Amino acid sequence: MIIDFIDFSNAQHISLVTTSITAVITLTTLFFTIRNNKSNNFVNSVNKERIDSLKNLKVNVAEFNSLLFSIIYENGSKETSYIIKLKCLIEFQLNSKKSFELEIISHLNNIVKLHTVLRNPKDHSKEELLSIFSDLKINIPANLIYLNNKQFITSLLKIEQNLFEDLINKHIKNEWERIKKDSRA
Repeated sequence: MIIDFIDFSNAQHISLVTTSITAVITLTTLFFTIRNNKSNNFVNSVNKERIDSLKNLKVNVAEFNSLLFSIIYENGSKETSYIIKLKCLIEFQLNSKKSFELEIISHLNNIVKLHTVLRNPKDHSKEELLSIFSDLKINIPANLIYLNNKQFITSLLKIEQNLFEDLINKHIKNEWERIKKDSRA
């Protein structure tokens, strides 16, 4: 084989060397292209799932907030079970290991508990309300309970809803920024 190579003319030597170099470069390019495509496909599929999850979270939060709005401002009477279902759908999309998202879950739980108390037709005494708020880990000075139960609980529900909305909006914005950052990388 070496003897055959030596018998080639200069033009044939140059042609063989350039063909060999071209083949090596082509194979190297093919290897890196396949590797990059696998990486890009993975990133794209993860980002697609994140975007879909974010869309679902937005839909569930919008439904949850519209229900709360109708309960607070229009005396709507949605079943607690439906509100709990929406709460669970939202909660499943959050990471219970992150402190920021735990705070969102805490406000969700408070909203559902306050809604349950609000739907209860019983008129609670001041001590019962303080006990309920203590269970919710809501520190309310006793002298603040001066309105009737429904007005007071509705006011607390509004506060919890506003806190929840602020936190969930920050969460959605942070997730969107993370998706954009990951897709650029």
